[in-house]
Amino acid sequence: MEALHKGTAFFEYETLTTAMQYNEYILTGLRTAKGVNTNYILKNFGEKLAAHFLQEVKPLMQKYLIINHDKVFFIPAEKFLQSDFIVRELMA
Repeated sequence: MEALHKGTAFFEYETLTTAMQYNEYILTGLRTAKGVNTNYILKNFGEKLAAHFLQEVKPLMQKYLIINHDKVFFIPAEKFLQSDFIVRELMA
């Protein structure tokens, strides 16, 4: 507020770690028509987070909370109200 009153520019930079970037991708990707692509995870976030995703997504698929279509994972429309839970389970 002080910068606004003085008429000076005010901004902050936020540097996201790889894990934070992965979490953002999961959070936004599962809530869009694009879904979450395991090839994208591997390429952009590395083997460790790709393995984490594949491990954590298995029980969600068994409960039909998430579906896989050609390495792209989606939340089915009828499960969308559970998206917060699903996303939390997949975060690093």
